[in-house]
Amino acid sequence: MKDHGILMSSDGPQQNVIKIKPRLTFTIGNEDEVLFYLHKIFGEDFMRQI
Repeated sequence: MKDHGILMSSDGPQQNVIKIKPRLTFTIGNEDEVLFYLHKIFGEDFMRQI
């Protein structure tokens, strides 16, 4: 996500919570952009890139 200009981190006891950094109020357009890149990145095969 950092490569796309979106800063995020994981949190929680099992690191299963995604946090956007810093906390911001954003528009529906920003929401669409974040969801687009999350979908793209979650669909990547990281083992194939090695």
